Amino acid sequence: MIPQYWARDRLSRFVALLGVALCGCRAEPLAGLREWHADAIQAAAQSPQPALPALAELPATAARMQLAGELPDPFFVGRGTPPRAAPAPGARRTAPPRGALTATSPDEIQLIGTLRRGARSVALLLVGNVVHHVAPGHSVGGDQWLVSAIHDDVVELRQVAGEQESRPLATYRLTMVDGVP
Repeated sequence: MIPQYWARDRLSRFVALLGVALCGCRAEPLAGLREWHADAIQAAAQSPQPALPALAELPATAARMQLAGELPDPFFVGRGTPPRAAPAPGARRTAPPRGALTATSPDEIQLIGTLRRGARSVALLLVGNVVHHVAPGHSVGGDQWLVSAIHDDVVELRQVAGEQESRPLATYRLTMVDGVP
């Protein structure tokens, strides 16, 4: 049962706010509505509340599902992404895997910031319109660049040895100036 003082107080505030919102007036012209809402509260307090059905009264399958925890959380119903269809066997994947940094050059990467907790460091990089978090040793741009070090506002990328072994390996520094990439 709803406590009468709680319902009256909250409902009174709601009615007053509704009157101000609808007609710009205060609660005085709403005296008739206030009497109606007091009568409604009295009627609700005197009427018996229906009891919730016991678990035994539910259908057997629903009760078993509820006990097993298989019913979905009502907050998440209709939210999120639907399950993806399995790829056809033998189909080639054209897009890079999710989460891969696809920049071909360090010029396409912007340093947003660095985070440090204890001995661990993480850098936030903006590639196109996607933000990635990387740690030292993480590959960037496929297998072409590797995060070698993360300092306060500097991330060092080292070129990984590839087909061009005749040239010396390059090192690239992503920097931030006053928090602006």
